[in-house]
Amino acid sequence: MLGSILAVPLYRGSPRTAKVVFYDLAEPEAPRRLPVEIARPGLKATATALTRLQNGHYLIAVLSAWDRLPRRLDFYLSRTAVLQEGFQPEPVSWGVTSVNARPGQDRAFSHFQSINFIPQADGRLYLVGFHNSTGPQTILPGRDYADLYDVVLPTATTKDDEPVLEMPAVTKVANRMFRCTDKFCSFGAAAGLFIDPVTQAMSVYSTPGWLDGDAMKITVYGATKK
Repeated sequence: MLGSILAVPLYRGSPRTAKVVFYDLAEPEAPRRLPVEIARPGLKATATALTRLQNGHYLIAVLSAWDRLPRRLDFYLSRTAVLQEGFQPEPVSWGVTSVNARPGQDRAFSHFQSINFIPQADGRLYLVGFHNSTGPQTILPGRDYADLYDVVLPTATTKDDEPVLEMPAVTKVANRMFRCTDKFCSFGAAAGLFIDPVTQAMSVYSTPGWLDGDAMKITVYGATKK
């Protein structure tokens, strides 16, 4: 999510095709589909992260794998500063094997269940990925992790006039294990990051892979200042 805008990756296996669609959740009980999407014929789309650059353009990262191409992030840049005017058709593909790592971190980029951008006020951009050590088999407890990456965009992409999408540099900078003691969460089922627009405090939300009767139980990992 970015504000009230939700980017949703959709894909099917036969024939293999995917797209990213967008909804406005300003009224959560009445989501409104926006007239914009990113078509991905022959490809998959398993997770997305959406942000807005300081030049006003939107940037989206689409995590993809198991589509006859290596695991990667496909980056798309919006045509203009208006989301409804769509995205440039050709992405820049960053292969996960190109990840760098700070001392003490491993050069890994997993099959994340979800990814989120974290923009800072100074223009720096981070990306967090959530995953569980058992993968999508959410009935198993496993261990829940969040991995943090520094995403450095070339100046051609961040410039104010006619930005051009170019390959970013991605560096793993931190890793943290979260403990889920009440079985109300699994990062292999659902997880996400929320930044309070007023306090700028960050929280992590997660749910298990099943309902408890008619109830959806959610675990919130406390808010901390950025």
